[in-house]
Amino acid sequence: MEYNTENIERNSRSSCLEIRNLSISHREQQDDLIGISQKIFRELSVEIKYSDLNDIRLLTTKTNTKTLLVTLHSVILKNKLLKAYRDYNNQRTNMKLNTSILDTIENRSVHELTRPIYISENLSARARRLFHAARIFAKQERYKYCWTSHGKILLRKEDNTKIVIIESESQLSEMASKN
Repeated sequence: MEYNTENIERNSRSSCLEIRNLSISHREQQDDLIGISQKIFRELSVEIKYSDLNDIRLLTTKTNTKTLLVTLHSVILKNKLLKAYRDYNNQRTNMKLNTSILDTIENRSVHELTRPIYISENLSARARRLFHAARIFAKQERYKYCWTSHGKILLRKEDNTKIVIIESESQLSEMASKN
Protein backbone atom coordinates (compact mmCIF):
# COMPACT_ATOMS: atom_id res chain seq x y z
CA MET A 1 0.00 0.00 0.00
CA GLU A 2 2.81 2.43 0.91
CA TYR A 3 4.45 1.79 -2.48
CA ASN A 4 1.24 2.78 -4.33
CA THR A 5 0.83 5.91 -2.23
CA GLU A 6 4.44 6.89 -2.88
CA ASN A 7 3.99 6.37 -6.65
CA ILE A 8 0.85 8.54 -6.66
CA GLU A 9 2.64 11.26 -4.72
CA ARG A 10 5.72 11.02 -6.99
CA ASN A 11 3.52 11.37 -10.09
CA SER A 12 1.66 14.35 -8.64
CA ARG A 13 5.02 16.13 -8.14
CA SER A 14 6.52 15.11 -11.47
CA SER A 15 6.45 18.62 -12.96
CA CYS A 16 7.36 20.52 -9.76
CA LEU A 17 10.62 22.27 -8.92
CA GLU A 18 11.87 23.76 -5.69
CA ILE A 19 13.99 26.90 -5.74
CA ARG A 20 15.58 27.16 -2.29
CA ASN A 21 17.60 29.63 -0.24
CA LEU A 22 15.80 32.82 -1.33
CA SER A 23 15.04 35.96 0.67
CA ILE A 24 11.41 36.58 -0.13
CA SER A 25 8.82 38.09 2.14
CA HIS A 26 5.40 36.54 2.62
CA ARG A 27 3.98 39.79 1.25
CA GLU A 28 5.26 39.08 -2.26
CA GLN A 29 2.44 38.78 -4.76
CA GLN A 30 2.21 35.85 -7.16
CA ASP A 31 3.33 38.06 -10.07
CA ASP A 32 6.44 38.98 -8.02
CA LEU A 33 7.18 35.28 -7.47
CA ILE A 34 6.78 34.65 -11.19
CA GLY A 35 9.21 37.50 -11.93
CA ILE A 36 11.76 36.06 -9.50
CA SER A 37 11.52 32.58 -11.02
CA GLN A 38 11.70 33.95 -14.58
CA LYS A 39 14.83 35.95 -13.67
CA ILE A 40 16.48 32.80 -12.30
CA PHE A 41 15.48 30.71 -15.32
CA ARG A 42 16.66 33.45 -17.72
CA GLU A 43 20.05 33.34 -15.97
CA LEU A 44 20.09 29.61 -16.81
CA SER A 45 19.31 30.51 -20.46
CA VAL A 46 15.84 28.97 -20.34
CA GLU A 47 12.95 31.28 -21.20
CA ILE A 48 9.75 30.49 -19.32
CA LYS A 49 6.50 31.99 -20.49
CA TYR A 50 3.63 32.74 -18.17
CA SER A 51 1.72 29.93 -19.89
CA ASP A 52 4.46 27.41 -18.95
CA LEU A 53 3.57 27.83 -15.28
CA ASN A 54 0.73 25.97 -13.64
CA ASP A 55 1.30 27.39 -10.15
CA ILE A 56 3.91 29.09 -8.00
CA ARG A 57 3.88 29.54 -4.25
CA LEU A 58 6.06 29.94 -1.19
CA LEU A 59 6.68 26.98 1.07
CA THR A 60 7.16 27.50 4.76
CA THR A 61 10.61 26.60 5.99
CA LYS A 62 12.34 26.46 9.36
CA THR A 63 15.03 28.92 8.26
CA ASN A 64 15.03 32.62 7.39
CA THR A 65 15.27 31.75 3.71
CA LYS A 66 12.29 30.77 1.60
CA THR A 67 11.55 28.07 -0.94
CA LEU A 68 9.56 28.63 -4.09
CA LEU A 69 7.51 25.69 -5.35
CA VAL A 70 7.11 26.04 -9.11
CA THR A 71 4.65 23.75 -10.85
CA LEU A 72 5.20 23.62 -14.59
CA HIS A 73 2.91 22.36 -17.32
CA SER A 74 5.54 19.91 -18.57
CA VAL A 75 7.89 17.34 -17.05
CA ILE A 76 10.08 17.87 -20.12
CA LEU A 77 10.46 21.55 -19.24
CA LYS A 78 11.21 20.67 -15.59
CA ASN A 79 13.98 18.31 -16.73
CA LYS A 80 15.33 20.96 -19.11
CA LEU A 81 15.54 23.46 -16.23
CA LEU A 82 17.26 20.94 -13.93
CA LYS A 83 19.80 20.16 -16.65
CA ALA A 84 20.40 23.86 -17.31
CA TYR A 85 20.95 24.39 -13.55
CA ARG A 86 23.48 21.53 -13.35
CA ASP A 87 25.28 22.71 -16.50
CA TYR A 88 25.37 26.31 -15.24
CA ASN A 89 26.95 25.30 -11.93
CA ASN A 90 29.37 22.85 -13.55
CA GLN A 91 30.62 25.54 -15.94
CA ARG A 92 31.04 28.11 -13.15
CA THR A 93 32.88 26.33 -10.37
CA ASN A 94 33.85 29.59 -8.66
CA MET A 95 30.53 31.47 -9.15
CA LYS A 96 27.57 29.11 -9.02
CA LEU A 97 23.97 30.30 -9.28
CA ASN A 98 23.38 32.74 -6.42
CA THR A 99 21.11 35.47 -5.10
CA SER A 100 23.16 38.30 -6.65
CA ILE A 101 21.18 37.83 -9.89
CA LEU A 102 18.05 38.97 -8.04
CA ASP A 103 19.53 42.35 -7.08
CA THR A 104 18.54 43.82 -10.44
CA ILE A 105 14.82 43.05 -10.21
CA GLU A 106 12.97 46.37 -10.29
CA ASN A 107 11.76 47.71 -6.96
CA ARG A 108 13.68 45.03 -5.02
CA SER A 109 16.26 45.99 -2.51
CA VAL A 110 18.38 42.99 -1.62
CA HIS A 111 21.24 44.29 0.52
CA GLU A 112 22.49 41.19 2.23
CA LEU A 113 25.07 38.48 1.77
CA THR A 114 25.01 36.61 -1.50
CA ARG A 115 23.84 33.03 -1.01
CA PRO A 116 23.71 30.08 -3.39
CA ILE A 117 20.39 29.28 -5.03
CA TYR A 118 19.47 25.59 -5.11
CA ILE A 119 17.07 24.07 -7.62
CA SER A 120 15.81 20.52 -7.29
CA GLU A 121 12.91 18.18 -7.78
CA ASN A 122 10.06 18.49 -5.32
CA LEU A 123 10.27 15.22 -3.37
CA SER A 124 7.67 13.63 -1.12
CA ALA A 125 8.42 13.63 2.61
CA ARG A 126 9.40 9.94 2.47
CA ALA A 127 11.68 10.47 -0.56
CA ARG A 128 13.23 13.55 1.07
CA ARG A 129 14.12 11.52 4.21
CA LEU A 130 15.47 8.67 2.08
CA PHE A 131 17.53 11.06 -0.06
CA HIS A 132 19.03 12.58 3.09
CA ALA A 133 19.94 9.09 4.39
CA ALA A 134 21.36 8.13 0.98
CA ARG A 135 23.59 11.24 0.89
CA ILE A 136 24.97 10.37 4.33
CA PHE A 137 25.50 6.76 3.21
CA ALA A 138 27.20 7.89 -0.02
CA LYS A 139 29.62 10.09 1.88
CA GLN A 140 30.46 7.39 4.45
CA GLU A 141 30.85 4.64 1.85
CA ARG A 142 32.68 6.88 -0.65
CA TYR A 143 30.10 6.76 -3.41
CA LYS A 144 30.89 9.29 -6.12
CA TYR A 145 27.27 10.06 -7.06
CA CYS A 146 23.97 10.40 -5.19
CA TRP A 147 21.07 12.09 -6.98
CA THR A 148 17.36 12.06 -7.69
CA SER A 149 15.59 11.52 -10.97
CA HIS A 150 11.83 11.41 -11.43
CA GLY A 151 11.41 11.25 -7.65
CA LYS A 152 13.69 8.22 -7.26
CA ILE A 153 16.95 8.14 -5.31
CA LEU A 154 19.97 6.85 -7.20
CA LEU A 155 23.55 5.96 -6.23
CA ARG A 156 26.64 5.16 -8.26
CA LYS A 157 30.00 4.19 -6.74
CA GLU A 158 32.19 5.21 -9.69
CA ASP A 159 31.74 6.50 -13.25
CA ASN A 160 31.35 3.12 -14.93
CA THR A 161 29.60 1.17 -12.20
CA LYS A 162 25.98 0.11 -12.05
CA ILE A 163 23.34 2.61 -10.89
CA VAL A 164 21.54 1.47 -7.74
CA ILE A 165 17.95 2.61 -7.12
CA ILE A 166 17.44 3.16 -3.39
CA GLU A 167 13.98 2.19 -2.20
CA SER A 168 14.38 2.04 1.59
CA GLU A 169 16.68 2.81 4.48
CA SER A 170 16.96 -0.92 5.18
CA GLN A 171 18.45 -1.31 1.69
CA LEU A 172 21.13 1.23 2.65
CA SER A 173 21.82 -0.72 5.85
CA GLU A 174 22.21 -3.95 3.88
CA MET A 175 24.56 -2.25 1.43
CA ALA A 176 26.64 -0.84 4.31
CA SER A 177 26.99 -4.25 5.95
CA LYS A 178 28.27 -5.76 2.66
CA ASN A 179 31.06 -3.18 2.37
